[in-house]
Amino acid sequence: EAILAEVAGARSAMDEHAGVVRGAVRVAATAADAVRLPEVLAAFHREHPGVRVALRQASAAEALELVRRGAVDLAVLSLAGDAGGLTVTPLGEEPLRLIVEPGDPLADAGPVRLGELSGRAFVLAEPGSALRSTVMTACQAEGFSPVPLLEVGDPSAVRFLVGAGLGVALVPWSWLEVPGAEVGVAVVAPAPVHRVCVVAGGELPPAGALLAARLRG
Repeated sequence: EAILAEVAGARSAMDEHAGVVRGAVRVAATAADAVRLPEVLAAFHREHPGVRVALRQASAAEALELVRRGAVDLAVLSLAGDAGGLTVTPLGEEPLRLIVEPGDPLADAGPVRLGELSGRAFVLAEPGSALRSTVMTACQAEGFSPVPLLEVGDPSAVRFLVGAGLGVALVPWSWLEVPGAEVGVAVVAPAPVHRVCVVAGGELPPAGALLAARLRG
């Protein structure tokens, strides 16, 4: 038994040294705020194949509730308000860009003042989302409120609708780093900023802590 215990201890130390972790981590994420999450999860799986990863897509409110109930270990999202006592760790921020129909003169006009978009039809994120709140606040500071003819949170759908000429949209830069419908792109001034964070309910399990560190990286 002593020999077996010694072997088990040595194997555990070797596993730890080699970065081998076992267990599971449960993640909730919003479609609009976690465009880069799939590639991060794929890289995490390659690094820690012994960890089972469960991913659940949800609205921001649903994701926060899942964390509070302990149904998931962490959530990746942008917050529109207070997290209600949950642990919030900023991941980073990115400027919003204006996307328009291909051929729209605004795509070749250099920096576009937000006030120039007054009267344009907008594709806005769904009510209650941080992205919608950011866009509304930025536009109202320039003297107008966007007209939300379409309320859509899925990045691919937003690009498709804008590319088809149904409106303009202000979107995180990361939305333009993945394949999608062709759109014209312009820098806006002043440029609103989109902030993404990790939200947890307390101390994470080892696999969850590793994934949170990978996300911060």
